[in-house]
Amino acid sequence: MANNFESGNLDGFTSSLGGTGTAEISSDQAHSGTCAVHLHVTADEGSLANLSTPLPAGTATAYADGWFNITQAGVLGNDVPYLRFFSGDIRVADVYRYNDNGELWLRTTAPDGTSVFTRLISSSITLSEWHHVAMRTTANGAASTVEVRFDGTLVYSSNQIATAATTLDRVQLGAEHNRQMGDSYIDDVVINAAPRAVSTASIRSAADVVAVGPDGTLWNYPASGQGTLQTRQKIGVGWSGLAKGFVADWNSDGTFDVIAQWKDGRLSVYPGRPTGGFAAARAIGTGWGSYHVTVGRWRNTDQYPGILAYDAAGTLWYYGNSAGTSLAPRIKIGTGWGGLYLTMTDFDQDGSQDLLAKRSDGRLVLFRSNGNGGFVAESRSAVGSGWNSINSITDVAGFTTGSSGLMTRLTDGRLAHYPFSRGAWGARTIVGAGWSTYNILR
Repeated sequence: MANNFESGNLDGFTSSLGGTGTAEISSDQAHSGTCAVHLHVTADEGSLANLSTPLPAGTATAYADGWFNITQAGVLGNDVPYLRFFSGDIRVADVYRYNDNGELWLRTTAPDGTSVFTRLISSSITLSEWHHVAMRTTANGAASTVEVRFDGTLVYSSNQIATAATTLDRVQLGAEHNRQMGDSYIDDVVINAAPRAVSTASIRSAADVVAVGPDGTLWNYPASGQGTLQTRQKIGVGWSGLAKGFVADWNSDGTFDVIAQWKDGRLSVYPGRPTGGFAAARAIGTGWGSYHVTVGRWRNTDQYPGILAYDAAGTLWYYGNSAGTSLAPRIKIGTGWGGLYLTMTDFDQDGSQDLLAKRSDGRLVLFRSNGNGGFVAESRSAVGSGWNSINSITDVAGFTTGSSGLMTRLTDGRLAHYPFSRGAWGARTIVGAGWSTYNILR
């Protein structure tokens, strides 16, 4: 289901209203086009306004993505919700802006019915500005999964959420309680659903390690969410011709895909199936043999991940992915990037993706982005040294609950996790050994 509300209706949604609450198409605010839906709730008795989308029977995984502009917060001690996922009367997971301080919070419901709260962003979310919120939830009892992106940055990922729910039946915008005051404008909403997976072979989380073995077998090493990897699972064969691979939700359907850069220069996407495995490869380019690639949502307005890459001349280009399928015409970002090992991640966690560049002298240099496709005008600082002992770097989220970090391979074949928070490193942990012969996807 997708609705940008330009047709002037609420197709795909059911509205629940009470008292002074309203849900209407408005031209006062719009993220794209000329209008958005406006949810208005007051502190008056009985005031209520929300929109919900029913999910097919047996839905296990749901993905919701939209743009939100909260122009009026509510009373202290309360919140203004973004997205809520339900299983019957159980509110499985929801994200919201807390009125007291503007922070972003995640709330999940434990099997005993109590709420579990996790702060996702400690700074105040600005009112009267558009923010991009995306959330994927899989109801799987004690091993449920929740992933949250805010303004293009993965701020939470865990596949160890305990809940009583094993299916989902609706996604909701707005609150189900009376008098939950707030004014929210919502635009460009996409909601997808998938049934219970019959196979566990797909890539489950943004912390999984995916790698090609010496014989060309593609393996997934699921992350436990507690700082370890679980028993590997075979998810493909015939990958010996891979030069570099990348894991991303290329089409934003809630299931991880693989972007393959082959040794012969072909670039292709393998869409992940929610039931495990991948659909047939889709070609998205040729002549990529000399490019150094990193994948992610480079601009804050990107709905889908794109490709940032430099060519043999060291020119850095951005290839957008405007429809979740093929690449858009490239945009020149800069020159002089040759020889750098680039990793896209939001290192300072300001909501915009950055570049970490590993130099040949082992220094790791931070290039902060402005969220609009360029870089912050500032001197570049080194955030690490001695990184020439590392030959593989993958951005991961949720390797430990709520964490961000880099999964790296040392030149001696050990796998090491480097967590970071707001531009500061945590303590490194060694995850495993014997990875020298593996081609680790990024």
